[in-house]
Order: sequence, then structure tokens, then C-alpha cells
Amino acid sequence: MHSLNRKLFPLINLVTVLLLVGVLYMAKEVLMPLALAALFAFMLNPLVTFLHRRKLPRGLAVVVVTAFVFVVLGLVGWVIGREFRALAEELPSYKENITERVTSFRNAGKGGVMDKLADLKRTIVTSTQEDANDPTPGGATEEKPVPVVVKESEAATPGGGATGTFMDHAGGVLGTAATVLLFTIFMLLRQQELRNRVMRLAGFRHLTVATRAMDEVGDKVSRYLLMQGLINGIYGVLLGIGFYFIGLPYVVLWGVLAALFRFIPYVGPWIAAILPSALSLAVFDGWMQPLMVIGLITSLELFTNMILEPILYGQSTGVSDFALLVAIAFWTWLWGPIGLVMATPLTVCIVVLCKHVPSLESVEILMGDKPEMKPYMIFFQRLVAQDELEAEEFIARELKDKDTVTVVDETIMPAIALARREARAGRLTPAEQKRINESADALLERVDAARGKELQKEADKLRAKEKKKEDADEAAGIEPEPEPEPLPAPPAGPLILGRALQEGGDDSALRLLDRLLGDTVNFETLSSARLSWEFLQEVEERKPR
Repeated sequence: MHSLNRKLFPLINLVTVLLLVGVLYMAKEVLMPLALAALFAFMLNPLVTFLHRRKLPRGLAVVVVTAFVFVVLGLVGWVIGREFRALAEELPSYKENITERVTSFRNAGKGGVMDKLADLKRTIVTSTQEDANDPTPGGATEEKPVPVVVKESEAATPGGGATGTFMDHAGGVLGTAATVLLFTIFMLLRQQELRNRVMRLAGFRHLTVATRAMDEVGDKVSRYLLMQGLINGIYGVLLGIGFYFIGLPYVVLWGVLAALFRFIPYVGPWIAAILPSALSLAVFDGWMQPLMVIGLITSLELFTNMILEPILYGQSTGVSDFALLVAIAFWTWLWGPIGLVMATPLTVCIVVLCKHVPSLESVEILMGDKPEMKPYMIFFQRLVAQDELEAEEFIARELKDKDTVTVVDETIMPAIALARREARAGRLTPAEQKRINESADALLERVDAARGKELQKEADKLRAKEKKKEDADEAAGIEPEPEPEPLPAPPAGPLILGRALQEGGDDSALRLLDRLLGDTVNFETLSSARLSWEFLQEVEERKPR
């Protein structure tokens, strides 16, 4: 019975996931406003807490913060609508310039391969139509009657037409906004009560895990939303100022849209760049201003991605790039544009919660940004796959961040020990174990040789610098300082003999130890093929420390 339950467990998990996705899709009219309100609560809670710590009652702090934020959002929406309406009214005046641009683009490709292919296609289509419309013997083609379809005017129907559709859409948006505002205020006011209910639901046994999960979710999501809002605001302001000096109209509209679209991962910045670039082609006669617009957008993107985000974020969201792309596609399919905006914070919440739930640890491994494999496991896996090139590159990367002793102790030797365990368990043949040990030794020798060459280059540069200084002193008539007497050679280190008890891993360990000790001691490794009494006899004769 127990084995049957274990076989059915993956099927039960699959059915549970499908039911959960179905509930999210069917109940999106309720869940989307609730999720939006939760994100607003995460974003605004630090501000409410800040005011509350300044002796302001929490209820009043919630009202002040939410009123300010939603009034600002309302003003932004009003400004965008006003600017869009003015742009739509002014677009016909740019008709001639747009026509000239389109004509120039068409003429640029005239006479090319695509133009010739288009002419060939038109010729084939024309000849085919002539064959199909072969005239009758009387010299006239038969004309077919054209059906006449009478359609009712949409404006004639009560409540129909564009006005009715717009009113319905506006009513839906206002209703959703009111619901989100109500949920947000309630969550901020009852934050401690909601947190205590979640803790009570988790139970006493999982109280520590639930506390850590809630704190991490709140910290990561709040930090992400606040920093993203700050970065996008700075980006929009700088873009609007740049467009103003270039001479592009409606700079407030483009700055606000750029800031809002950047909340959409990956796709948003492209949309924010296309719209003003297209308008610059319609507004300006020459090419200088459009190129300046594109250059400004590119420069701001580089500045934001390479300077602002690393400084202000300070830490990643904890989700890998590929997993985030998959999550964006999933939430967009599930909830549409709202899901596209909320994809990143929702995915962060899921990954953090799965990180603290042992049964869902696989989700965190698949979607998290930190690989779960230890360095020695990655090195061992590459050696088993006989990919010595990638194994060498991996060891080289490890040596850039760590010293040789640490790399040997944490990466190479554990990989050799793992090979021995796998061989004892029958998952590796003796030949494969031997090849892995030899590959590990050869890789370390090649890396040591490469590092030796680098050290030699540095020493050559230092000697060349000293020689240049000596030549300059000689040209200036400065007598060189007398060279100090050479120090006596250090005495040879104590003699140490080593013998592997077993072939393979022990031999490799002794060779690595010999390489690490260097000249500090006189270390010798005796062959493990020699008999024990021979080894003991050599110990008695040579008397090592």
C-alpha cells in the first residue's frame, strides 16, 4: 500500500497543480485585484511603518500614504490621457513628413533582390489571373452579381457603439481601482492581524519556518518594488529632460510611459524606446534629432542597467533569468497585461516560500538564481562526462577567487573522494575512477603551469622596470647603490615520506600534498606497489621526521 502511494504521488501533484492553475484562471476577476492590493501593501508598508515610528497613528499613516499614492497615480493617468489626446489631434499635421519617410524607406530598397522578387511575384499572379479569367467566345466575360449586405448601425442600438464600449471599459477600470484601493487599505490596517492568522494557520511546529518565510518575502518584494519605482522614476525624469532639450514634443508623456513600461520585465524598455523614436521620425525633418533620441535612450539604458540597478538593488531577486522568462509567459497567459506587470514579484514570492518548505524545495532549485550543486560536484560531473576543457575552465575560475589550498581542499579532493565512493558502490568502473584521478592531477598541473607563466611575466616586468630605472640613473650620473650580500641558502626542509594505502585517491592526495608543501619540506611519495616490509625498511634506513 505504501509503495502504491509513492507511485501515485507524482500524479497527485500534477492534478493539484492543474487544479490550482484552473482556480487562478477562473477566479481571476477576484484574485487579480487581491494580488495587486497585496503588492501595493508590500510596497507601501515600509512608508507606513516609517510614519508610524515617527509617532503618527498607524490608521492615519495608512490614510496619508494610500491617499498620496493613489492621487499621484490618478494625476499620472490624467496627464497621460491629456497628452495622448493632444498627440492624436496633432498627428495629422505630420502626415506629409510621415509620407516622405515611408517613401524614402521604400526607395532605399528599390532595385534590390527583394524588389525583383516582388516584381516576379506580381508577374506570376497577373498571368495566373489572366488564365483563370479566359474570355467567353462572344468576347465578353460573364459578370457575377455582387451581393448587397445591409448592416445595422451600431449607434442605432441603445447603449451601443464606441461610447457605450468606452463607458463600460472605464467603469470596469474604476471598479477594479476602487477594489484594489479598499483591499490595500485593509491589508495595511490589519497587517499584524493578517500576519498572526497566517502564523496560526502554519501551526506551532512550523512557526520558525513561517516567520522566516514571511519576513524574507516582505523584505525582498518590498525592496524590489521600492527600488524599481525609484529607478524607473529617475529614468523617466532623465529621459523627459533629455527629450526637452532635443526638442521632442510631449516630454511628460514619454517620461511617464517610459517609467511605467519599465515595470514590465524585458519587453517594457523596448516598447518605451519604440514610441518616442517613431514620433521623432514623424516630427523632425532631418536625421540628427531622431539619432539623438535613439542615442539618449541607449545611453540611459546602459546607465540604468550598469550603474543605477547594481547600486540601488544591492542584491538580486533570487530568481534565475530563464525562470523569470517562463514565469512572465505563464502569468501573461493566465492574467493578461496585469499578469505581465506582476510576474516578477509573484514569482519572487513563490520561490521564497518554496525555499522554506522542504516538500517544495525542487521548485526553488529549478527557479532560484543560485546553483545547488557544490563546486566539487560540478567538477566531478564534468570529469565523468569526459569534458576536461570545461573542467579546466571551472578550476581556473575557482583559482581566481580562492587560493590553491582552498581549491584543493574544497573542490579537487572531495571530487576524488566522491569517485572512490562511486566506484565502491559499483557506479564507476576502476578504469573510470583511474581516469578521473589522472584527469584531476593533469588539470591541476596545467593550471599551475599557467599560473607559473603569469608569475614569470610579472617578475619579468618588475626586472624590466628596475633595469629602466638603473639606465635612467646611469644617464643622470647617479651611482648605483651597492648590491647587498646574498643571503645564505635556507636549510633543506625535513624529510617526510608518504605511501598510499590504496591506489587511486590516496596517490592523488599525496601528489597534491607534495605540490602544496613546495620547498618547505623534502616530501617524497613512495610507490604503493611496494610491499609493507620494504616501506618500513626504507623508513628505518632514511629516518624521516
